[in-house]
Amino acid sequence: MPNSAEAYARRGAPWTFDAAGVVRFVEELSESRFGAHRKTIMAPSFDHAIGDPVEGGITLGQEIQFVLLEGNYLLLDAEPWNKIRELVDETWFVDVDPTLATERIAKRHIQSGIELDWNGALKRVRDNDLPNGVQIRDKLLTADIKIESIHSEQ
Repeated sequence: MPNSAEAYARRGAPWTFDAAGVVRFVEELSESRFGAHRKTIMAPSFDHAIGDPVEGGITLGQEIQFVLLEGNYLLLDAEPWNKIRELVDETWFVDVDPTLATERIAKRHIQSGIELDWNGALKRVRDNDLPNGVQIRDKLLTADIKIESIHSEQ
């Protein structure tokens, strides 16, 4: 990225992703659903502790019949993300209360080493992650199913 400091500060914002690459991947998945088009597909993996996707980290063999895609912007009504909606069979949106999201994300920032303490983690959530969540909600395409994430002790 041209401005790596800004990209790090805004990590997780839509423009920090290879959105066109995500769409190409979903197109490849969509095309491979049927008979003669079935093939092994390599997908990127992601670990918050590493911080960047690992190309080819996941192998989806020809025998795979069901793939669950998870990601913040898969239902974002903005180019090129909005193309994904028509490439998949079903969409779900998992909503979460911002207070619960703040707690979960701050803990993840500390566990993954992105932030060293609770105050730094909360600042990062407020300055970066919550605005991303607002953008997702404000530009959300209609999902087939919407569910609410809840707190669980398990």
